[in-house]
Amino acid sequence: MTGGQVDHGHSAHAPPALPTPSAHSGRLDDKSSTPIIAHQHLLLLHVYIMLKLSTVLSSLFYLLPIYIFLIAPALRQLFPPSNQDLAFDLDDDDAAAADLEGPILNGSILSLDDGVEVTCPPDTYRVHLLRRDPLVIYIEDFLSDSEADHLVKLRKTQSQNSYTPSMIYDGTAEKIDPTTRLSDRALLPRDTTVRCLENRAKAFQGWRPHLYIERMWAQRYNASGHYRHHYDWAGSSARGGDRASTFMVYLGDECGVEYLELVSAA
Repeated sequence: MTGGQVDHGHSAHAPPALPTPSAHSGRLDDKSSTPIIAHQHLLLLHVYIMLKLSTVLSSLFYLLPIYIFLIAPALRQLFPPSNQDLAFDLDDDDAAAADLEGPILNGSILSLDDGVEVTCPPDTYRVHLLRRDPLVIYIEDFLSDSEADHLVKLRKTQSQNSYTPSMIYDGTAEKIDPTTRLSDRALLPRDTTVRCLENRAKAFQGWRPHLYIERMWAQRYNASGHYRHHYDWAGSSARGGDRASTFMVYLGDECGVEYLELVSAA
């Protein structure tokens, strides 16, 4: 029947097509929401890390003094350093001192320790402070009578050729300048008496670390001999560093030289 036949391809019974969200449109919605959620997660993670870091720093601020003043001393008491560690430290100090006295210091200028042991008499000198600035100290009886006599004999036994013109040091080299210094000098051999005097002078200045005593010289002033006012050198390492003090030891007081008498105004 032509009038009543229904075409199923275009059936009137088929419900009208309703718009449904396509898969493509659904994926667009997912992508638009994901960056917002991810950004929120990163922000929360950043805040969490900052809070943790602040907590750690605050804890260190309070724990560090506790460790320094309480825990560390207690650990040193409970676990003292072994003898091996102490010996290692001492060996390092000895090695450093050996390096300093080996290739650097000049033994022809300084009285270095050469392993010779001497027995010296006890010190009996008396100290008088004459002036504070500049510092002038009078050491009474720094030498005994027998020591002074020994040095005089030692000087006389030296040949005339052992005396040479006294030198001055200008900071770079030694030279002869009679306008500044006019005298002769002779290097004294380091016998027992000389070594005892070196030790005595060094012990008198015990406050100074790494102190070295220069070799002792016999000075001889002839007519018109002099030594003008001067500054001692700022020495190099080979000379033991800066010269800190000078001991002028007079072996006798009847040599014809005149000095100003230190008397009070009264």
